[in-house]
Amino acid sequence: MNISFEKIVIKAKIQNRENDSGMDLQQMEYRRDPLTERICTVIIGFAEKLKILGEADRDLINRIAEATKKTCPFCPEAIEKVTPVFPKKYFPEGRIKTGESVLFPNLFPRSEFEAVAVLSKKHYLKLDEFTPELLANALKSCLIFISRIKEMGLSEKYATIGCNNLFPAGASSMHPHIQVSVRSVPFYINKILIEKSMKFFKSNGSNFWDELVTVEKESGERYIGNIGRTEWIVPFAPMGGNDVMCIIKHRSNLTEFSEEDLMDIGKGLSKILTYYEHDGLSSFNFVIHSGPINEKLEYFWSSLRIIPRANLREGYVSTDSWYGTSLLFEGVSSEYPEKQAEKIRAVFKTK
Repeated sequence: MNISFEKIVIKAKIQNRENDSGMDLQQMEYRRDPLTERICTVIIGFAEKLKILGEADRDLINRIAEATKKTCPFCPEAIEKVTPVFPKKYFPEGRIKTGESVLFPNLFPRSEFEAVAVLSKKHYLKLDEFTPELLANALKSCLIFISRIKEMGLSEKYATIGCNNLFPAGASSMHPHIQVSVRSVPFYINKILIEKSMKFFKSNGSNFWDELVTVEKESGERYIGNIGRTEWIVPFAPMGGNDVMCIIKHRSNLTEFSEEDLMDIGKGLSKILTYYEHDGLSSFNFVIHSGPINEKLEYFWSSLRIIPRANLREGYVSTDSWYGTSLLFEGVSSEYPEKQAEKIRAVFKTK
């Protein structure tokens, strides 16, 4: 195999607060992402220290949910009245509906084509209430939107789907929803992944993602499990704690996804979110990295990344939003990815 997992183990000396002459050692690892070469620092024992920040305040979340439900534009009583509709020429139905999912134009777009897909009629969902069906239906609505744009034959060929759940993750509403964007210039990270994948293919004559799945399965250290065409892994060099990657085999862009793929993604996401809930977490982001929607790339497979964000509570601290992650694009993990994979795997195996 041509993939290498590189890390450097270091120790930082810290003055012992109880003994002026003593020094404590903090062990860390610098890990290099095997594709992008981005650096993640794994801080051993940091997870225990982060516990002082506290778990999510469920009572506070419930109070906010109850207070915001009355004026929520995504709730069933308001969604047909206040949300915009698409031009009938391209979207005769006005809004795209799949199961409980309702997709409509984003009032504050950041791309030429951008839409919001509401997941459920319920205003607030605990993380273990995100069912495979709710997730798959919302994703299907997004793919219908992307396919309609592709049929127009325009220059907008770069697409992505993402989710901000609760305020620490950048959500403007508590009501569960995802967003889909299609534009004429590539999304930066997607572009990096595609370019690096092409470079790997030219150098080694093989698909990086295919090799990664094979290596991780054989090792078993960070491998979580398989559902259909989807392979779930904790990355060697994660963006943060409890970062999970899903690789969708043989699918280079979103328009290649089948309905079965969407359900398999929904099943996997539902399991990961159930683990987050059991771990005392409340907020998350996910994004799907896709190639251009009008091209079939033999050297690139689409992938999904999901990561928890700060817990919603009074005076919550966003330790994941410092300059290292925001401006230096560094990752920080509070414990070994291998240990995180072991814990997630136990929940993932349950039905």
